Amino acid sequence: MAKSKPTISVVERRLKSGSIFATSGRPIPLKEPKRWTLRIVNSQISDGRVWDMLAEKGWAYLEVDDLAVPAQEIGFRVQDGRIVRGTHGSEVLMKMEQADFAAVQKQKDADTVVPFKGA
Repeated sequence: MAKSKPTISVVERRLKSGSIFATSGRPIPLKEPKRWTLRIVNSQISDGRVWDMLAEKGWAYLEVDDLAVPAQEIGFRVQDGRIVRGTHGSEVLMKMEQADFAAVQKQKDADTVVPFKGA
């Protein structure tokens, strides 16, 4: 017989959170959570937004096999082989290796540092 999880109501969880106004986004459960950085890319921003993320910025579509739970359990669905949400599937779930993401962030930080000009 499977063990049952203790249940807590949504209201009870909010009351225990420390701030009744706070809501938190839960992380997307992955089979390898330390491997990937995720982004939800809104294709309605521009016609080429998803292509730009794929071809120019190094992101890839998150695959169903990367998820630790069914896509529907986290508010997404599979459409045309992509994990999406929204009425027309306009929000696409994408991934990048964490090491690659960290390298890109480090370079972006280095390129945007403004030298201090003291008084």
